[in-house]
Amino acid sequence: MPDLTMPDLTMPGLTIHTLGQETVLLDGLEPDWHADSARTLLFYLLGHPDGQPHGTIVQALWNPEPGGASVACLRVAVCRLRAALGDPGSVVTDRQRYRLALPVLERADTFQFAGGLHLARRGPPRQRIAAYGRALAHYAGDHLPLEQGEWAQPFRARLCGDAAQAGLGTVHPAGPGRAAGSRLGRPRSGAAQRPPDQRTLAPGSNDRPGRP
Repeated sequence: MPDLTMPDLTMPGLTIHTLGQETVLLDGLEPDWHADSARTLLFYLLGHPDGQPHGTIVQALWNPEPGGASVACLRVAVCRLRAALGDPGSVVTDRQRYRLALPVLERADTFQFAGGLHLARRGPPRQRIAAYGRALAHYAGDHLPLEQGEWAQPFRARLCGDAAQAGLGTVHPAGPGRAAGSRLGRPRSGAAQRPPDQRTLAPGSNDRPGRP
């Protein structure tokens, strides 16, 4: 099992907002992406905290024709994303899978929303109303609202459903905690406290992957 803790990597100056907006800031400034595909790859990997095989990423973002050009585009996008975030450890490669390091995931509002739901669903019933309210504070609207790609739609719908469940939890705190289960709850042990199965993203500019 790979080490997901990345003790030498910290990202205190990074903020990632995809709920109701699409904003990434590093020390208060937009990172230098060099091409939109790097930013898109960040959003995609946020939705897959356990990582995805390179072939799956290429198929989702580039809709490739037969040949190796799209695989090369992915490798370039990974290099650009690492450079934009200022640390080569920000994107981890493990057995031909790419994933974001935990310190990057933790800076995303989707991660914080998922963590808040986890605490609310498993907390004492008396505290659930307040806990659901804290989780909903991270939900500022639809996930990636400007993104039209099909790859973004399932995760957007899931988050919307979870927000609706959380809203019910502020009125009937015992119900959604049992009914919703752990759909966005604590991930399995190998995922190092990452938010559950998220699905996200889409490219742009120069080497921008094509829309589905």
